[in-house]
Amino acid sequence: MRAFLRFKNSLSLAFVAFFATTSLVSSEIADFTAFDVNLTLALLRKDQKIEVVVRDQVTDGCWTKSNAAKTAVEKNLIIAGYENIVPADDNAFFTIEVSALGYDTGGNNCAVYVSLRAISGEADRYYMNDHEVMAINLREQFSSSTLLTGPKSDMTSRINDTLYEKSDELIVAINAARNSLRKKISDTTISEQKKNGLLSAFSLD
Repeated sequence: MRAFLRFKNSLSLAFVAFFATTSLVSSEIADFTAFDVNLTLALLRKDQKIEVVVRDQVTDGCWTKSNAAKTAVEKNLIIAGYENIVPADDNAFFTIEVSALGYDTGGNNCAVYVSLRAISGEADRYYMNDHEVMAINLREQFSSSTLLTGPKSDMTSRINDTLYEKSDELIVAINAARNSLRKKISDTTISEQKKNGLLSAFSLD
């Protein structure tokens, strides 16, 4: 937890240091955005601890292999370079939640709502009776969902394939955020030294 807080604070301080004299830092820096870019995604480290959790709320045999979806999503993350997959009790502070909610609608057909969310735990400071209080709040960084309907016979494979595709969407969103941040830093009017320093500091060069 302390390492996570140090990392987040160092990011905020670096942005303030580089852009304090400009209007480029978003007023929402406390929410971890700048340049209208989600910094949590843009600066997600390859060694970041990530947990993948399954929320199975499907009944009537419409999803019989939920663990296969978890394995597929974890494999996709590893292929993308995010290899530090950890158990749910390891204080990852970055969770990918794969979930499905559905049931048999009759005639051996199913309706299942499928979603994948990325959720981060971020530290916020509050002041209470002149005392600073630190709290970890959960924030949704990415979400994609869809409704599947059709025969029960192939619903499990359709759910798992859909969740795998949504993990692709997440990986693309992370890369898009990184590319957007890199471009916006490069396009600023600050000195080349500051640009290069910031790009290097956050491995965007």
